[in-house]
Amino acid sequence: MKLQNLLIQAILLVFLYNCTRHYDSGEGDIIIKGTNIISMTKNDIDFNQSVLIRNGKIQKIGDFEDFIIGDSTLVLVGENQYLMPGLVDMHVHLADSTSVVEQLKMNIAAGVTQIRVMFSPYLYPNFKKELNLPIDIISSKIQFGYLDFENTEFTKQELDTLLPYQKNNNYDFIKIFQLKDEISFENLMKAAKKFGMGECCQRVERKGTHSNYT
Repeated sequence: MKLQNLLIQAILLVFLYNCTRHYDSGEGDIIIKGTNIISMTKNDIDFNQSVLIRNGKIQKIGDFEDFIIGDSTLVLVGENQYLMPGLVDMHVHLADSTSVVEQLKMNIAAGVTQIRVMFSPYLYPNFKKELNLPIDIISSKIQFGYLDFENTEFTKQELDTLLPYQKNNNYDFIKIFQLKDEISFENLMKAAKKFGMGECCQRVERKGTHSNYT
C-alpha cells in the first residue's frame, strides 16, 4: 500500500507540473497514455487507460489507439502509474515563513491540489504575489479568506463597500466567526453572490443558541 501511495504521489507531481506548463504556453491537447485511473465514482481501478485533456478539462477516457495525435499534442506516458482527481482541503492554516513551502509541497504529495486558507500569518493583501515560490515548487491552488473577528452585524451598505475592497486585495472569500441575526446572514449571502466572493460563517446567534453556516 505504501508503494502504491508513492506511485500515486509521483504521477500526480509529474502530471500537474507538465500540464501547468503546457497550458500556460497556450499549446494543444494533452494525452496521458496508458495509466491506471482511480476514480471517485466506483471501487475498481481502470487499468491501462488513456486520458485526453483539452483546455484544462478531461474530454475523453479510453484506449490510446482511439485518440488522434496532433502536431502540438503533448503525450505523457503513464505506464505503471496511477492517476486520480485532485483533492480539496476546505479548512487550512498555513505555517510560518520557515516552513510554508514545505507545507505546500506536502499538500501536493498527498494529492491535495486546492486549499482554502481560513487564517494564517500571511493573511494580508498581495500574499499570492509576494510568496514567490521557487520555480521547481508545485503549489496547490490557494484561496484566501478575509477574516472578520469583531463585526456581528452587517448592513447592505457596509457589505457593498467591504466585499469589493477585499476582492480587489486578492481575497477569495470572507469568513465571519459570528453573526447577530438572520438579516445579517441574508445580507452577507446576497452581497457575496453579487460580488462573486465565497463566504464562511461559523455561527449565527438565534434565541440564545448558535447555528453553523458555511
